[in-house]
Amino acid sequence: MAALNVGGIGGAVLFGRLSEGALGRRGSATIATLVGILVLPLYVFTDNTALMLAGAFSMGFFGAGNFGVVPGYLTERFPTVARAVGAGFAYHVGAGLGSSTPTVVGMMQDAGYALPAAMAACIAGSGALVIIMLWLGPETRGTHFHAAN
Repeated sequence: MAALNVGGIGGAVLFGRLSEGALGRRGSATIATLVGILVLPLYVFTDNTALMLAGAFSMGFFGAGNFGVVPGYLTERFPTVARAVGAGFAYHVGAGLGSSTPTVVGMMQDAGYALPAAMAACIAGSGALVIIMLWLGPETRGTHFHAAN
């Protein structure tokens, strides 16, 4: 857990900063999420302690680090009059939907999937969905805010 959380903090700082540059919000979050999906084997399919620690750190850095983009991205998606409510609502709806993951993993295990395979499927599936949703919306970097009338 320490490796995952330390990685997540570092990744959030890096990818949040990268989202301010040429990569933009979508590019930065996409790279982080894609690499997070690619490190899944180290995170869930190993019994080796050193590889598991490297996987946990990498998953935190990339898979959770993509959330460094979220504050800027969500803030820029809503007009001034609804910014706080819109960003808060969108963030928490996502968290609410994500809270079903343990149930889905358990159902997959009941259906015969091994725990690592069930976890990997949920992580990869949700990561792919994040990338798709990001690219369905606009790039928000550089958005200029205007006071409400």
